[in-house]
Amino acid sequence: MDHFANTAVWRAKTQVSLLNGRLYHGYDWYSNHRNKERREINGIMLNVHSVNWIEIEGYYTRGNKDGIIVEAKIAPLGKQHSNAFVISRLTDDPASRLAFRVTLKDGKGVQKVLYLKSPQNSLEAIFKANSLVDWLDGATLDTLKTRCRRHICINLKNIAVAEDLKLFLGGAYILDDGFTVQENTIYCKAHKSRQQ
Repeated sequence: MDHFANTAVWRAKTQVSLLNGRLYHGYDWYSNHRNKERREINGIMLNVHSVNWIEIEGYYTRGNKDGIIVEAKIAPLGKQHSNAFVISRLTDDPASRLAFRVTLKDGKGVQKVLYLKSPQNSLEAIFKANSLVDWLDGATLDTLKTRCRRHICINLKNIAVAEDLKLFLGGAYILDDGFTVQENTIYCKAHKSRQQ
């Protein structure tokens, strides 16, 4: 099987696992106290599809040794998900169709289901969610690079990148006017996810 066939198989498996519920183990997310001994665990941090970081406050990895299930829930075209992770003011942004349904255990070992919300609808969160929804709907990198208000991140270790995609090595945003800006040059606030 050649590289492109392997990529297509990987892509299909990843899409199905995100839509049906993918197992994550996550990391403990600590407070930013300067004294390491005084840091506290605030919750769990997960990296969904390499660029969508979500933080789950008040839950801990020690209580979730079996892992955490994250499902990407997508509302139909033209509809906003009632538990959308981010909400865009623009009706043609697919970000509002995306919800993250998380199944995990609380400190007492009781299974809980949460829908996570971004407390700030930053451009960073909206652009990344737009791209994730498009990708789950079947869009390729060649399609995504032609759409405004998107984020594409290609691993820096990937040496087999087409010339027209090299700008996206390490991550870049495609702005409203179609200009592409490298990830570290756009102002996008970091944000914490909160449960609903």
